[in-house]
Amino acid sequence: MKKMIYLALTTLLLTSCGQGKEGAGRQQVPASTVAETTTEVTQAMPRADYVSNDLLLFDLRGPVKTLRVTGEKYTCFDEGVYSFSCEGRFEKYKCDNPKEWSTDYNQIHRSQWGTIVGFGTDEQRGRMVLEYDKPGDRIRFIGYKYYLVEEALIRFTYDARGDLVKEVDDQACMADEITTTVTYTARDSHGNWTRRQAEHRSDEGTRRGTTIREITYYQ
Repeated sequence: MKKMIYLALTTLLLTSCGQGKEGAGRQQVPASTVAETTTEVTQAMPRADYVSNDLLLFDLRGPVKTLRVTGEKYTCFDEGVYSFSCEGRFEKYKCDNPKEWSTDYNQIHRSQWGTIVGFGTDEQRGRMVLEYDKPGDRIRFIGYKYYLVEEALIRFTYDARGDLVKEVDDQACMADEITTTVTYTARDSHGNWTRRQAEHRSDEGTRRGTTIREITYYQ
């Protein structure tokens, strides 16, 4: 009888010790695990060099929130404010004058992969059609179509850095081409240009223009 009581007590003590060790193991969370979890959450914000297809189209990189263009238009983008999501997706455009959302840039046409391939409609100011060398690459040319008739064609040339350095505007309504060369004179801490000078040459002569970009970022 004493032997049976002794065995029962021994079994009970061993079981209790095992549960205690197991419980203690659950309560001790290694510091490295906590650090890894925290890092994973904070990395949800795009890196300083982050580039999406939409940002690439606007010649931007990093966690861009808004882009304000003043002065001369660049590529195909007029003066105004362009807004982006924290994932780098172009969301909306606001024209400085009049102070209402534009119906051109806000009417976005995307491919089945989500790439922007046009703005506007044929019935209004005409639809702007964008084409790329390959998916995820810089735009190769922009065409303007009015009632599905191509009226203008702008071709682009980029340097090794990926910056636009030359535009050739071949408009059907004009007798000669307009060739534009670009020089960048200022950049911000993210490497995005904030000021550029453009020289436009045609048979009618040469003219110059300046574009200024004010860029805000997600923190």
